[in-house]
Order: sequence, then C-alpha cells, then structure tokens
Amino acid sequence: MAFAENLAQFFDTSTGFAVAAIIKTSAGATVRNANVILTNPIQEIGLFEQALEKPLPFIQIQTTDLAGVDHTHKIEIASVLYRIVKRHDDGTGTSIVWIQ
Repeated sequence: MAFAENLAQFFDTSTGFAVAAIIKTSAGATVRNANVILTNPIQEIGLFEQALEKPLPFIQIQTTDLAGVDHTHKIEIASVLYRIVKRHDDGTGTSIVWIQ
C-alpha cells in the first residue's frame, strides 16, 4: 500500500504559516487560487569586496496547484504581484517556486 500524505493540512491558512495567493497569466487573468507558504530570506552577494544584501523570495506550494503554470505566469500574495522565475518539483507533492 502506498503512503499518501494529506498536504492540505500544511497549506491551511488558519495555522498562520500559509497565505492565500492568486496565480495569474502574464496578462493578469486569474488561473486559480492556491494557498502557499512564503519565505523571503536575504541573500548576501559579494561584489568587489563589498557585501550586498538582496531579497530572495520563494514559495512552497502543492504541485497540483501548478498544473499548466510556467515562468510566464505571475502570483499575487497580499496584494503584491510577483513574477515566477523558476520552479522545482521534487516528487513529494510540493514544489518550490522562486519569485521576484
């Protein structure tokens, strides 16, 4: 018997970790609503012996919510519109999507 995890419990917005998001086409038409976990760490970049900091936001999302979504799509989270830069599906049912 295959093990099946109920991923919906990890993306429940009432837990305080997940937030509601709207996936949109490049033209702004809504594709679908999804719950995501937004992470916005700071990446340090060395440039000519100087350290610069740059935000490196990414989201975790259920892979099924990304059906038909590619790098031309955008995602709106808390009224901020991000462009999808890259995605990684790891085969566990969740994906990481880098946004800017």
